[in-house]
Amino acid sequence: MNKLENKVVLVTGSGRGLGRAIALELCKAGAVVYVTDIKIVDAEESVAIIKKDLPAEQQRNVFSVALDVREEKMAEEVIKSIVEIQGKIDILINNAGVNVTATVEDLSVAEWDRTVSTILRGAYVMSHTVFPVMKKQGGGNIINIVSSLAKRVKENSPAYVASKWGLQGLSQLLYMQGRKYGIKVTALSPAGMRTSLLLDRFPNLDQSKIMDPAEVAKVVRFVLELPEEIAIPDLFMMSTKEETWP
Repeated sequence: MNKLENKVVLVTGSGRGLGRAIALELCKAGAVVYVTDIKIVDAEESVAIIKKDLPAEQQRNVFSVALDVREEKMAEEVIKSIVEIQGKIDILINNAGVNVTATVEDLSVAEWDRTVSTILRGAYVMSHTVFPVMKKQGGGNIINIVSSLAKRVKENSPAYVASKWGLQGLSQLLYMQGRKYGIKVTALSPAGMRTSLLLDRFPNLDQSKIMDPAEVAKVVRFVLELPEEIAIPDLFMMSTKEETWP
């Protein structure tokens, strides 16, 4: 049996981009996937697109749910509902994120708060909520989608950089705390990808030099299919054609 078959997965921010690609890849692996997004219309669109790539018998295993990861009560209700229906939650992918291109002088405090609360607070809210569930069931996986900008600093992304550096540290702490309960935590840091998060801000970017999110999704699947005794706490990946590293 496929290692991911019938595993219950929640992917945040999966209404488009990398989150959608991850949801599709894990559905193909036989998982039961909850596509969540702050915009339910985007989540529903993802589910419709994903179902087109799945055999009929697997189409019933993908669901759309509205979720604002910043809201603790909402997160609790979503997790509780999934556990009541499925009896468990095996995998959490903390992918939700936003970015604003602006200098320190130009980035408003409101934009800072929205970015940090979505990326860093959101990942904590979700991990905080799912941790006791995974402890009780004897294990699970959390993958935090960090960024190459947690390995370096780039101008004009102050809130995003700070959030991702914080998420890198949070991932390490979660790994240390979770391993004694069978909870594996991975900080996955991809460099540039062909997603709207990047292309909406830089429409003239040479797309041949950045990654296809579908390939990053395959790496997520690889991490989740590792033997139980193997963990990858930290993973950085980038296109061989990208010229921004080191």
